[in-house]
Amino acid sequence: MPSSDESWDEEVDREAARISSLLAGYLNDRLDPGQHAALKEWREQHTQNQQLFDKLTHDEYLGKALITFIRLDSAAALERVMRMIARHPARARAGSGKWVGRALGLAAALLLAAAGLYLLPRVQPQKKYPSESLQMPLPADVQPGHNRAFLVLANGNRIDLDSATGGLVAREGSASILKSKTGAITYQLTDRSETPAAMNRLEVPAGGQYRLFLSDGTAVWLNAATSIDFPSVFDGKERRVTVRGEAYFEVAHDASRPFFVTVVSPQDKPLGDIRVLGTHFDVNGYGDQATLQTTLLEGKVLLRAAGREMRLLPGEQGSLRGSRLVKTSGVDPEQVLAWKKGWFRFDRDTLGAILQQVARWYNVEIEYPDRIDGHFVAEIPRNVPLSRLIRMLELTRYVHIQIARPRDTGKVARLIVSR
Repeated sequence: MPSSDESWDEEVDREAARISSLLAGYLNDRLDPGQHAALKEWREQHTQNQQLFDKLTHDEYLGKALITFIRLDSAAALERVMRMIARHPARARAGSGKWVGRALGLAAALLLAAAGLYLLPRVQPQKKYPSESLQMPLPADVQPGHNRAFLVLANGNRIDLDSATGGLVAREGSASILKSKTGAITYQLTDRSETPAAMNRLEVPAGGQYRLFLSDGTAVWLNAATSIDFPSVFDGKERRVTVRGEAYFEVAHDASRPFFVTVVSPQDKPLGDIRVLGTHFDVNGYGDQATLQTTLLEGKVLLRAAGREMRLLPGEQGSLRGSRLVKTSGVDPEQVLAWKKGWFRFDRDTLGAILQQVARWYNVEIEYPDRIDGHFVAEIPRNVPLSRLIRMLELTRYVHIQIARPRDTGKVARLIVSR
């Protein structure tokens, strides 16, 4: 039987979590009338509660908390922030003072999450708030990327899939090309004629993403600024495609016809080959990252690059760094596939690496004259306007980002990043 002190501690934890959740919901504008009333009742119970509320919902406090997490190791940072915000006089058991420190610590975590930045040790899954509540459009804002792509047929015809109607888009040899209502292209084998396969290309520009179902049933998700070359029908003893950028594959199993992915740079310089039989994996060969990364989620692959070979098992990542192939185990699949699931997810990433992803997804150019040290741990929906994402980063008081007219006519804006 638990002691009275243990029962009290459990009650304290429950109350701390309840008030913290209400505070985070208030900041994120997600409280229903009953929750608003509960928060109002708590605020009116004691002047200290109102002071707590004012502090935790103030942008200046959020900024200080965020920059503390950025500059320190996450575990030490959490402890430091909890100490910092728990400096309130202890009160008698009859009052609310005993749980103030815990409420503040939990509220700090939840409020940071509500702001879209998870600067905490990843011990438990972080709570994700609906992205709709994070959208705060401003005048002349830059909207996020969407399903957008161009299909280039063997005869050179270029089809804008963004404006193409659903249903049959074109025919290539023995394959019908169909567009779904959800924004995906499917190559469907309609006859078994001896018509030679035709090479097609799907181009996803910056500010876009798309899904492709190949004639063998293989599913491919293409990230922004990515293209894939593939045959309309796989008619040989092997299946081959070529990728520039980043794509996630779920390869249809066919032991008699191995599947090959050749990864090339934007300048068509070969980076490496991946051989599979049936598997799920992500391949990233963006030119601005000067590397090739292959992350295996399911099955087995053989990565060939720089004259070397590496076998990967699920949870492993092979990276080409210069002329070396490096294997990393225990890779977090949620981080690798965050883009596919509609999230930016950064785990101690540099600001430069973050800006590269922002540039591709929002189709903007980056002016980044000064190197800004520091690493960010963040989880942000990809469907928020650019102004919202900028506000999240600027809450750290670590960077200032200005939206300006682009110099490149193909871009929608230019971001000027400074300290």
